Amino acid sequence: MIQRCGDEVKEEIFLAKAQADLQDQELQRKEREAASGHRRKFRDIMSRTGKSLDTIKEWQLQQDKRERKRQLLDSLSSYDYLPPFKRACKERHCNTAQWIFETAEFRGWKDGISPWIWCSGKIGSGKTILLASAVSHAFAYKSGTSEVVTFFFPQYNDPQSLCAETVIRSIIRQSLDPVTLSEEMEASLVEMDQKPSTGVGELTVLLRQKLAHSEKFFIFIDALDDFEPRERRALLDLLASLGSSETGLRVFLAGRESLRGELEDKLPGIERLSTASADAKSDIALYVKEALQERIENRDLVVGDQSLILDVKQALTEHADGMYVDSTSSPYLLLTRKVSLGRFLDRRTLCPTL
Repeated sequence: MIQRCGDEVKEEIFLAKAQADLQDQELQRKEREAASGHRRKFRDIMSRTGKSLDTIKEWQLQQDKRERKRQLLDSLSSYDYLPPFKRACKERHCNTAQWIFETAEFRGWKDGISPWIWCSGKIGSGKTILLASAVSHAFAYKSGTSEVVTFFFPQYNDPQSLCAETVIRSIIRQSLDPVTLSEEMEASLVEMDQKPSTGVGELTVLLRQKLAHSEKFFIFIDALDDFEPRERRALLDLLASLGSSETGLRVFLAGRESLRGELEDKLPGIERLSTASADAKSDIALYVKEALQERIENRDLVVGDQSLILDVKQALTEHADGMYVDSTSSPYLLLTRKVSLGRFLDRRTLCPTL
């Protein structure tokens, strides 16, 4: 009896141990599976993290590379060329400065019959506005990155802007993008940056390098007559040397009539547009109409007799002589003051532009 009880106890102990071992094995299996799952997830996370880190590292390298390129370009030119252009665009009245795009001279220039075109006119005749309109036109019809549009509007009260080297540096800088800058161009910029000084000749080589990879390369330069003769000659000589071999070059210049001989000598075959042409009269009529309307609405001009407005419009348009603004006694300035229309008409014989 005692023996049998002892055997039963041993069996129960063995069974309990077997169950415990089985539970332990099952627990270990689950732990192994869980650990395996965790390791797999960890490997996946590390793999993704590694790829992310590689991506971040590559992105940082690209950022550093672009920053180095940007610094190179800034060392080439940091001149702020945009404000004068923006001011000229703001001064343009709606629907004006469109007539030049319909002229045979402009179409011939754009199609490459001649790489040069010149807008001439008196002071205050709207040359700067026309040039700014031509720049906007070139941007609007620009076809892809193979066409480059550059411009420069010098300021008579900013000596730096009246230096030929400043103009050329700015034009080259505008044509280059740190994102798409070629290794060849980058190497040239590095070499130039390491030199103590750079002449116009070296800049010409750099500009030729960019021209060679451009289908069309537009250069717009305003107020040539504001440059000192020496600086203007240097600028024109450089442009002339480019035009002799680069068929994609398109240069649009603006300046007074007095430059005619110099421009025709430096740039043979240059096309000419004039702000005094019959085509420009439509602009003056539209300008006069809008200027009068604006001043009447702002009560800068007091109109006693509405029927006189047509007489004023006609007088200003017919006797403007291609002038939008005269620095001393133009109708434009008379209309900026609060005056009666009748008084204005009484004085019109004293106004040189009338």
